[in-house]
Amino acid sequence: MRVRLLNLLTLLSLLLCVAACVLWVRSYFKSDLIECEEPGESPFVIHGVWAARGSVYVVEDIRGMRDEEVYADAPLAVPTRRRWSLDVRAPERVEPYPGQALSLANRAGFFEEFGDAHGVRWAFPLWAVAVPALVLPTARLAEVWSQRRRLRAGRCPRCSYDLRATPGRCPECGSTPVSKVV
Repeated sequence: MRVRLLNLLTLLSLLLCVAACVLWVRSYFKSDLIECEEPGESPFVIHGVWAARGSVYVVEDIRGMRDEEVYADAPLAVPTRRRWSLDVRAPERVEPYPGQALSLANRAGFFEEFGDAHGVRWAFPLWAVAVPALVLPTARLAEVWSQRRRLRAGRCPRCSYDLRATPGRCPECGSTPVSKVV
């Protein structure tokens, strides 16, 4: 049961890494934007997630509070129910707002900031998803290679005890090797 769970977690981690790498490459050619408009009174909230130029941006914006929206001739259309939208655009480079000090995390692509008119924006680079997701598959691959190398050398795949005298069962840990790998 434990091995199956570890294999499942390894597979999910590998799929997450592949998805992050595909989105990373795609984000340099197309920018995918997912928005959700929450119903409410005149100022309403929009949540958005988009990928552009190797990063993922998460935005919470309150509409109806900017000067151009407050003093506009036409009233702002307020949603009466939750609306989802998906949009594909040309990628755009999003930088931290002017006047913010650039820390090491900002230079690496991470930032959180309050923008104009009550909006909040978070950003993180896609490599920050892909690299940790590769840790478990890499460790499992190293373990499999190590076990195969031990089997080829005539050693127990679990504890590395020399099995030339007792090839059927390991006298050290009691495990039975499946077969000799060629």
